[in-house]
Amino acid sequence: MDQRTDDSEPIPADGGAGQGGGGAQNSRGGAPSQRGTGAGATAADRGGTETQPTGQEPDRLGQSEKPAPPLTDEQRCRFSLLKNVRYHEDREGHFASINRALDLFVLVSGLGTVIALSDLLPPWARVDGRWIAAATSVVGAVQLVFALGRREALHADLRRRFLALLADLDAENAKDTGRRMRALFGDEPPTFHAVDKLAYNAAMTALDRPTASMIVVTPSQRIWRNWRRYEGVQFPRVGDAQAAARVPAWWQRPKV
Repeated sequence: MDQRTDDSEPIPADGGAGQGGGGAQNSRGGAPSQRGTGAGATAADRGGTETQPTGQEPDRLGQSEKPAPPLTDEQRCRFSLLKNVRYHEDREGHFASINRALDLFVLVSGLGTVIALSDLLPPWARVDGRWIAAATSVVGAVQLVFALGRREALHADLRRRFLALLADLDAENAKDTGRRMRALFGDEPPTFHAVDKLAYNAAMTALDRPTASMIVVTPSQRIWRNWRRYEGVQFPRVGDAQAAARVPAWWQRPKV
C-alpha cells in the first residue's frame, strides 16, 4: 500500500516547468515541482524532497507563458486535495462500470432470458445453456475474489473524505488540513500512475497553472490507465525539451 508520509512537500516558486529531463510529479499529495524521478515511485513517496522550479519559463512549445505567482499554503493544500479527489473519482468510476456490467450479466443469465431467447436465434448464433451457466459462475467468482464492489466503495469513501477536507479548507487551517490529508494516505491502495498523472493535470488546470508544467500521458496510457499501474514508467513534462519534440503539433494543453 502506497503511504505518503512526507511532511516536507515542495512549494513551487512560480509553477513553471521543470528544467530537468524527467517528468513525474512528487506524489499524489504533493504540489507541482521541478522534476520527477522517472522511476514510478517519486521523491515524496520515498520520504525525500525535490528540486524547486526556476523563475522564468522559456517558450518551448511556440507559445509564451508568463511566470505564475507562487502558491500559498492554502493553494498548495487545495491542489493536493483536488488531485486526490480527481484520482479517486476516476478509480471509483472504473470499478463501478465493471461491477454494474457484471451484475447485469449475472441478473440476465440467472433469469434464463438469454437461454429462452437463444431458441429464436439462427442455429449458428445459438448458445448452449450450459455455457451460459458456466459463464455466470465464473463472473460471480470474479466479483467475489476481486471484490470489485468493495474497491468501488473504498475509492468512493476516500473521495468523500478528501472532498470534506476541501470544503473546510481556508487560509487559516491550511497546515492542519494538510496533516489530516496526509493521514488518509495510509488507507489508500497502490497507486495507478497514469490515473495519478491525469489527476495532476486536472488539478493544475483548476488552479490555472502553466501548461508547460503539466505531464504528457499518451493515448494508450489513457486507455489502459485503470488496468496497468505503469510503475517505473517515466512521464515527461510538456515543457521538457525532449518531450516537446515528441508532442504532436496539435498539442496545446493536456486533456483532463
